[in-house]
Amino acid sequence: MINLKWPVLIIFTAWITACSSAPPEKPPELASEADTLIGNGVAEYNQANYAKANLLFEQAMYLYRSIDDPRGTASAYINLAKTALSQNQISDTEHWLQRAQQIVDREQLNTLQNHITITRSSVAIERKDFATAKLLLTSLLNESASTTDRDTRLAATQNRTRIAFAENNDAATWTERFVNLASSSPAALARAARFRAALSTDSAEQDNQYQLALNTYRKLAWRPGLAATLSEWAEHNIRMQNYSGAEDKLRRALLIRLDLHDKHDTVQVLKQLETVYRKLGQATKQQRAAYWQTRIVDESFADWSSVLKDFET
Repeated sequence: MINLKWPVLIIFTAWITACSSAPPEKPPELASEADTLIGNGVAEYNQANYAKANLLFEQAMYLYRSIDDPRGTASAYINLAKTALSQNQISDTEHWLQRAQQIVDREQLNTLQNHITITRSSVAIERKDFATAKLLLTSLLNESASTTDRDTRLAATQNRTRIAFAENNDAATWTERFVNLASSSPAALARAARFRAALSTDSAEQDNQYQLALNTYRKLAWRPGLAATLSEWAEHNIRMQNYSGAEDKLRRALLIRLDLHDKHDTVQVLKQLETVYRKLGQATKQQRAAYWQTRIVDESFADWSSVLKDFET
């Protein structure tokens, strides 16, 4: 990890932070307050408390701007972009990236460019624009490039592996490249286990890899990873026509997503549950899963406790 001053999130499935140095001439009290805010924001992000993280990054941004600190401001913009991306708020992500890019270009803050590039590639993947994503990742995957640190290359390799699975092309090759880089990070090893599970054609091996990922995320108490693993494992159960097993995992994933107030991924889990309940012939539960999908997508939705009551038992 680069030992500089301000955290800038590198987001893949784990939390990895890189930092950037502060100019010594900043007013000490404002500098200290801004640095504390952004550091606390990273801590909240790492716990998947995105609303709190977003508020702290915004407050840091205002302070950095008040002392005309371009690096601090750009770092706050990048963290706001990555927090928005974690909530699938793509337009907000692009807004903050554009503002960060303007400062990086103007001030030639080259050390922050990799963060922007990684995040742009993630946006392109969400839009299924894999050609653009691969183009953005090219320089970051160049093992001879001295400007790319290991954590950035790990994040880039994860995104490239996601693309390989989406395109059904060279997934095994990219999975092994990711595994080779993941050894220093427990969360990255958990992500590697999920890749290996998706790659395997052996049902028992898939179960073992998903369980390995789940156990690792439990130790880290990293809720998005837990929910994602349970959802992926449920998809495997559905393919094997193990609908009871899928229901159990999806309900556990749903409870996590509800606790995070994660609208996008809560809806995705409910779609999976709707399919499972249809297969199980449970019409009432199927209708409730469909009902909550239509409610949650409303921008003003905040009735998380009612969804919980429908699915917690």
